[in-house]
Amino acid sequence: MTIRWVFKNGYTFDTVCEEFESTVNKIAIDNGMISGYKASGITKNKPVGIDLTELIAVIRITEDEDAGGDNDAG
Repeated sequence: MTIRWVFKNGYTFDTVCEEFESTVNKIAIDNGMISGYKASGITKNKPVGIDLTELIAVIRITEDEDAGGDNDAG
């Protein structure tokens, strides 16, 4: 799957991985801010360090996935 990281300054990059899971800040759940993530099987653009406070979106790109596969947005 491809995960697109979008930052406040307009910079974006894509990570290609087998599995991706994000967590949301439980204290301030109303803002929906990502507080962490786990990615396994990364084959392209492995993040080494990300300032999660600078993210505005994390998007799963489904265009490169099989039509018969798991296209769940979560």
